[in-house]
Amino acid sequence: MPILTDEQIAEIRRRVAEGGTPPRECRYDLSPLRTQAEVFGYCIEVARREGWNEVEVIDALLRVAAPYREDVRDAEHVLRSLGYTAVSDHLKNISRRLSLRPPKQWLFLPPQQADVADQSWLRRPAPARH
Repeated sequence: MPILTDEQIAEIRRRVAEGGTPPRECRYDLSPLRTQAEVFGYCIEVARREGWNEVEVIDALLRVAAPYREDVRDAEHVLRSLGYTAVSDHLKNISRRLSLRPPKQWLFLPPQQADVADQSWLRRPAPARH
């Protein structure tokens, strides 16, 4: 049985969207952590300290955060190199079912400032796609 139900996950997402989590619910300060691997590693260490199942904790975190496949794979590689084998194996298995990251840049490139002034970009043929 998962440690969080679908209703609890929906409630967490709703509260985050509304903003302003009550102070008593902010027991762990994650602000110094910059990457998902750091957040996962910290959660693993808290789980170990509290006697929780670290794979279930990371699974709950994935269900609430809904990260992209690429992010989870990057975190999996870092955590595997640090020796977090059980969590790394779980991340590898779960990453197959996650969404792909949206494209990093638009396919449409905006016109340059000089082209906007004389609107020559309107008459230019579209660039060939490779």
